[in-house]
Amino acid sequence: MPGPVPSLLCGLSDSLSAFVAARVLLGISGAMMVPVGSHMRRHRQPLLALEVLAVRTFSVSLWGGSIFRIAISTLPFLLPLMFQLAFGLSALDSGLLVLAVFAGNLAMKPFTTRVMQRWGFRPVLMINGVLGVLAIAACASLEKQMSWALVIFILFVGGLSRSMQFTAFNTLGFADVPKDQMSDTSTLFSMFFQLSMAMGVATGALLLRLSMGIQGNAGTAGTGDFQLTFLCVAKGCNRAVAARRWRPVQRMCT
Repeated sequence: MPGPVPSLLCGLSDSLSAFVAARVLLGISGAMMVPVGSHMRRHRQPLLALEVLAVRTFSVSLWGGSIFRIAISTLPFLLPLMFQLAFGLSALDSGLLVLAVFAGNLAMKPFTTRVMQRWGFRPVLMINGVLGVLAIAACASLEKQMSWALVIFILFVGGLSRSMQFTAFNTLGFADVPKDQMSDTSTLFSMFFQLSMAMGVATGALLLRLSMGIQGNAGTAGTGDFQLTFLCVAKGCNRAVAARRWRPVQRMCT
């Protein structure tokens, strides 16, 4: 299971050995998942109880939420790089701008429960998911000459959407899980959560490298490279929104 992350990281290198290593890691990890999955389904007390994936809301939240987390986790990695490499800002100024994302996260927290109680999971996930995609795509419009106030506003709105979507996914994932499966569900959910966050950084770096290759940039990444990367991330995040096909969930968070 951990194979894809080091494979992505190895793929960032120009050396042939790293490319071969990435392919080997992917092959090994893929080959191991078949017997491991079969063993965990047969064992009475497996490390990861895969039968919890039969719970529809948990399964969709796990897969759709993982795609969303991978996409959204690229921002804390890409934004500081863009501000410093493409915009020429200092590390301090770059960090201050990125704080707007996390300020949006905190500002939304007091309202997430009331929003889900008022409108329910499905409308919130669909509408806020679209807003999250637009917020990521809006990062592709950031320019060096843009006023800091507008940059902060775009990042703050993105932070609001990020926080709402994280909370909705996390709550929905456990909404229909029986109490006797709650421990197994929490273990599997936590593993996918950490894996998707790590893959977000690796995916962001890989997409940036690919963007530089597409635009023929062999030196330091420029604004255009980051803009193309953000558009690719937004497209990936849109897949998480389009992938949701669950029935409306009646249970509200408490």
